[in-house]
Amino acid sequence: MNTIYNRLKGLAALLVALCWLGSGEVDAQVKTLGSAYFFNQYQVNPSYAGLVEGGLNLNALYHKQATDIGNSSSIQAFTADYGYTDKMGLGINLYRDEQGLIESTRIMATYAYHLPISEGQSVHFGLSLGVIDQKIDMDALQGDMGDPRVAQFNDQGTHFDADFGATYKWNNLTVEAVGLHLGSFASEESTLNIIRKPTVYGAASYKIGLIDAEANSIGITPKVAYRKVEELDGILDVGAQVGFLNDDLNVLAMYHSSKNLTFGLNTLIKGMYGISGTYSTDAKDYDGEAGSDFEVSLQVLLGR
Repeated sequence: MNTIYNRLKGLAALLVALCWLGSGEVDAQVKTLGSAYFFNQYQVNPSYAGLVEGGLNLNALYHKQATDIGNSSSIQAFTADYGYTDKMGLGINLYRDEQGLIESTRIMATYAYHLPISEGQSVHFGLSLGVIDQKIDMDALQGDMGDPRVAQFNDQGTHFDADFGATYKWNNLTVEAVGLHLGSFASEESTLNIIRKPTVYGAASYKIGLIDAEANSIGITPKVAYRKVEELDGILDVGAQVGFLNDDLNVLAMYHSSKNLTFGLNTLIKGMYGISGTYSTDAKDYDGEAGSDFEVSLQVLLGR
């Protein structure tokens, strides 16, 4: 009992610290992939690549701003990660974002190292390296085609980018810390700062078993996450996932300090094929755009 109490006390202290960090006024609703909270954490954290030896995870995602506004943003993403050994994971993370006239494509390759410390305790590290390319869609541009700023932006070419993630697991407790878009700091003259990029992601979660049955276990996993975007205040995410049927069916709900909600559903068929969907309500504090968002993703799990 003392061990459980100490773990819960440590988790509570961490959650309070994260809440304090995110307590400032939020300037914007930063887009995040709803499935990245629980369904496919590799999308945001490289240290999740290849957690299961011999396991191959394939994920395809479509995220769309549900609004009638012209040129509303959309995201297409694909990830593939493989457990090459019990300690080494490999992954590919492809991401394409269309925000109005600006098209952004990011291609990253990941190496992850998984290190057991003791019974039920492990640390995981992941490094993603790749390139990012951003363009203004000239076909959709209505205005001065000869604007030198447009030409300068389109002529910048691809840029090196990197993410680094670390995860600590202690039985049911998971703590994550991720540095994103680290490559953007290497070039002070880059014009990529026209789009604000996420720079920091941190999260803590704890899985609690509610019903322990052989074929119909039920558990809940509360989670707190903190996201920072350059030049903006941080955003705090608080919520939980509830898993049914040995986690073959999951529902999630998250509240964001940008004053909106995200709801999601994930189901796994025959332990191999997964489909998930999330819906985010309109944020009250939003920078430059308005409207809710929906997301659909497909998953194939092999070799588990």
